Amino acid sequence: MSKRNVGVIISGILLVILMVGGIGFLIWHMTSTHASTVVNEPSHDLAATPQNLEYLGLDFIPIPVSDPRAKGAIPSAQAVRAALEEEPGLKAATRVSSMLGLLHDLNLQQAAKQGMPIDPSLADMGLVWIVTFEGIDTASSGPNQAPKYLAHEYNVVINAKTGGSVMAFPLADITPTNP
Repeated sequence: MSKRNVGVIISGILLVILMVGGIGFLIWHMTSTHASTVVNEPSHDLAATPQNLEYLGLDFIPIPVSDPRAKGAIPSAQAVRAALEEEPGLKAATRVSSMLGLLHDLNLQQAAKQGMPIDPSLADMGLVWIVTFEGIDTASSGPNQAPKYLAHEYNVVINAKTGGSVMAFPLADITPTNP
């Protein structure tokens, strides 16, 4: 196995660890610090916003489709089709929305600055569509004794130039469930 392949494997493992940690932090943060807070906003306001993505260590800068940086981007409808091909179970969603923008993984960028071998395409994902599916139920996984949560939203990140899947994750509107 070449050094490049080892670096890609290590980068992939690090990305998974960071994403799981970020999701765990988001769940912990939402259940511990906001347990007594009543949210009067509709759940779609809790969707994958730049502020909510910060909890996962992601920096998302929305870009209008008219912006010159969006030149060559696939249409939103094509991104939605690509997301459904990647995650066919999301066809049952009651609401689908998409946002075009630039996406960066701040944790991986920091790791690269510290000299860790990181795949640059994972640290800086470039122009992407974040396709949000609402009205679905996604249960968390983990050890039997770990708290279980039910997310009612799932996000699929699609490369806006190629139409390929970059990553997928549940986010926001997380409700505890019985094990």
